[in-house]
Amino acid sequence: MNLTNRKKLIYRTIEIDYKQQHRHASGSLSALPIMLEIFEQMRHGSDIFILSKGHAAPSYYAILEELGYKPDISHPHPYRNLKEGIPATTGSLGHGLPIAVGWALANKISGKNDRVFVLLGDGETLEGTTWESLNLAKSLQLEEHLFVHIDSNGWQGSCRTICNTDDIIPHIYPVKIHKTKRGAGVRILEENESWHTHTITDDEFQTMIEDLK
Repeated sequence: MNLTNRKKLIYRTIEIDYKQQHRHASGSLSALPIMLEIFEQMRHGSDIFILSKGHAAPSYYAILEELGYKPDISHPHPYRNLKEGIPATTGSLGHGLPIAVGWALANKISGKNDRVFVLLGDGETLEGTTWESLNLAKSLQLEEHLFVHIDSNGWQGSCRTICNTDDIIPHIYPVKIHKTKRGAGVRILEENESWHTHTITDDEFQTMIEDLK
C-alpha cells in the first residue's frame, strides 16, 4: 500500500474538487489524514471503510486511486461500488454510521473477525441516527468489530460542544475524535472559512498548486 506521499494526495484531492466542481476541498483536506490513518490500520480484503462524511469524497477518491481503484469521481458523494472499493452510498448526514453498525453486527453474527471503520463529520454529531447507532453499538458490544472516527474541524461547531462536554460521545461508545484544521496543508484554504461550498476558480487552483510546491 503506497500512501506515504501526502503532498501528492493533497494535490489530487484539490484537482478532483476543482475539475469536478464538488465544492468541498477544505473539508476533504481535513479528513484526508484521518482516512490515511484508517487505511494504514485496515486489513485489505477483509476490513471495510465507510465514509459517512460523504462530502469529503475528493480525498476518498484520491486514496482509492492510489490503491489502484478507479472510482467514479464525477459523484460529489460516494456511490456504492464494491468493485472500486466503495461499500456504501453516503452523503446525507447521519447515514453512514447506521450502515456501519449493521455491517459490523453481521460480521459478529457470522463469526468473522472483519472490522468496519467509519468516519463522520462533526455536523453528524447532531443527528439522531448518530446517537441511536452509538447506543446500539454499545448494547451489541461491537467494540472489536466497529471503529468510529470523527473529523472535528469546527465547521458546524457541534462536535466542539458535544464531544468536549464531559466527553459525552466517548462515554457512550469508544470514538476517536480528531481535532483537525479545514484546508490543512493549503494556505489559501486555511485562511478563509467560507470554503465549505466554494467552487474553486482557475486562479485559485493555480494559487493552491503554488502553495504545495
